[in-house]
Amino acid sequence: MTRLYAAYCFLILIGAPKFAFAEYDGLKRALFKCTEERNWMETHCEFRSFIHLQEQKPIYSSTSVTEKLAASALIFGQKAVCALSPTDPGTCQNRVEGQFKHNYLAFRLKKIQTEKKLSECQSACLAICVSSLLINFVEFTPWFTDPDYVFFSEKGRCTDYSRVAVALFEALGLEGAIEMNSIHSFVRVKVKDKWYYAEPQDSSCIFYGD
Repeated sequence: MTRLYAAYCFLILIGAPKFAFAEYDGLKRALFKCTEERNWMETHCEFRSFIHLQEQKPIYSSTSVTEKLAASALIFGQKAVCALSPTDPGTCQNRVEGQFKHNYLAFRLKKIQTEKKLSECQSACLAICVSSLLINFVEFTPWFTDPDYVFFSEKGRCTDYSRVAVALFEALGLEGAIEMNSIHSFVRVKVKDKWYYAEPQDSSCIFYGD
C-alpha cells in the first residue's frame, strides 16, 4: 500500500493522468462523510429480516427495456473504440482516470479499516457509505458499464451503485455480489461467514438476512 500511495503522489505531480480532485465532488463528498465526519467507534450494524428489504421501495430504479438495449449498444461502442484506439483521449482516458480513482479509494478505505480496526460489517458499511455518496443518480447510463467508468463519471443508476459497492467490498477483503430483481439492483455481502443483503444507495449500516 505504501508503494501505491507513492505512485499516487508521483502521478499527481507529473499530471498523468490529468486528475484533479476539484473536479470530483462525489469523491470529496464520500471521503469527507465516510472517513472524516463519521465516528466509526460509535457506528453499529443493524440486522433485519430480508422481508423488510423486499418491502422497501427502491430509492432509484429503472425498468425501460428500450433504454437497456440502447445503453448496451453504447457500452459496446465504447469498448470497440478502446480496442481500435487504445490512446483515444476520450473513453479510454476516462477509464484510466476511473481506475486511478478506484485504486485511490481502495487505498484510503483500507487505511481506515486498519486504523479504526473495523469489523466485517463496519467495513461493508464503509464501502456502502462511499458508493451511496460517490455517485449521482442519472436515469441513462450504459447498462453494462464497468466499475472504473462509474468511478470516473460519478454518475449511474441502481446497478452502478451496486458495482461500486462490490468493487469496494473486494478492496476491503470482503466477498460481495450484485443481486437484481425486476425493478432494482442491490448487493449481497458476506459477514462472519453469512450472506446478507444491503441497499448500496443507503449509507446506514443496515443488513438484511434470513
